[in-house]
Amino acid sequence: MASTIDKPFKTYEEQIQILESRNVIIEDRDDAIRQLKEFSYYTLVNGYKDTFFSVPGTDSFRPGTRFDELLTLHLIDLSINSIIMKYILALENALKTRISYIVASRFGTEFNDIPQNTNTSNDYLSPLNYSQNGNHRSITNSFVNKVKRDINWKRNHPNDCRSEAVAHYLRVHNHLPPWILMTELTFYQATEWYRILKQPEKEIINDEFLSGFSNVSSLSYDEKTEFLTQAFSLLRKFRNMIAHNHKTFQTKPNIFLPKRSYLRLTQGTVSEREYNDDFGKSDLYAILNCCILLINTRYLISALLDDLTHVFSPYEDTKICDKTVKEIFGLPDDILERLRIIAIAKFATGSNQTP
Repeated sequence: MASTIDKPFKTYEEQIQILESRNVIIEDRDDAIRQLKEFSYYTLVNGYKDTFFSVPGTDSFRPGTRFDELLTLHLIDLSINSIIMKYILALENALKTRISYIVASRFGTEFNDIPQNTNTSNDYLSPLNYSQNGNHRSITNSFVNKVKRDINWKRNHPNDCRSEAVAHYLRVHNHLPPWILMTELTFYQATEWYRILKQPEKEIINDEFLSGFSNVSSLSYDEKTEFLTQAFSLLRKFRNMIAHNHKTFQTKPNIFLPKRSYLRLTQGTVSEREYNDDFGKSDLYAILNCCILLINTRYLISALLDDLTHVFSPYEDTKICDKTVKEIFGLPDDILERLRIIAIAKFATGSNQTP
């Protein structure tokens, strides 16, 4: 005998009935069906069933929960996700640009695509150009050899290149400079490339990302390196989770920004008590701080602050389940003021007007 399917197909009308049986108030059934067609029952409903909306230990929502509240929160979440993704992509590009520039300027624009090659005269991917200290030797060799194997394979399969620039260079040019190679690499591979750089090259990148802060000189090379390593790991984790439809306010990876450097760089806007309570340590608030701390373009920082203002300003007086929208997303009520303090400190030594 066939087993009973525990998740059978349900029509939109049946989905509405299930919602109502779970304490969700639906004022306009036709509109609710239109929204379910756009976003799906799973996204709008199941995505929130284990949050403050739910009655613990049941599949029911808190009495009084309205369907339009679920929809509103989801739309805000989509807006925040799109904002975060935009600026994470900008920082990913900034990291790739800085690495490829420093590598090309120090080690040239050619590489020998034979794995294990150690000739530094014509190979910017020679392991000898990178850190060989401790376990870095194996990390360096693993990174270099994998990149070379991948490019070797793509040389014979140019149609499988993610980057048209790489495919073009492999077809018609006799070398693949680092800024072209970087267009084929993932965010993770870029962070690994940063990780294996030697101290002189890494110091340049550290100082470029953290330039402007008057108190950055109080941080050691190791502290700045640790902060950037953790910040980019956190940004990459959020990027991947957003791409897979995770709710922003539920996203809290097990990656923590290092306490001393983080609290100094955020200019007192994150207190030690907040950090110890995991507030602004690995959540959306931490991501927004990372964006303000690491973006070095006034235009982008102003655009980020404007984007956030545009998202939150219509909901200043809105409460959902007795919580403000900022509270739901794990943000302080004065989030924009805090971010602006960091931005002003970052550009205090510049001649242009601050955001």
